[in-house]
Amino acid sequence: MDNEALPDLNAFSALTSRVYAVLVNDNDMLTDVSGLAGIGDMELIGHMGGALPPFVAGQFAITNNDALCVESVSTLIGALLSKNPDAFALSPLYAGNREDCGG
Repeated sequence: MDNEALPDLNAFSALTSRVYAVLVNDNDMLTDVSGLAGIGDMELIGHMGGALPPFVAGQFAITNNDALCVESVSTLIGALLSKNPDAFALSPLYAGNREDCGG
């Protein structure tokens, strides 16, 4: 996804299934990725134990978004990992996002 005016990913909040990939790159106005926090929730319904499949089967990359704080991406990654320690088939990438957010 590459959209110069996209401020958030709230339109994806209904996404609760597993996905093949998450690619969010080069969005200059993006400040919020929490709309992706529901990825994989459908896998949890009725789950009786044992290993879950990865929620993201391929690449997870949220990179080079000038206004997006790296902490926001880390929070999203942590939320997905808290639901499934094997949430990612490949290591998540989140380089190039804003480091100096304060707080």
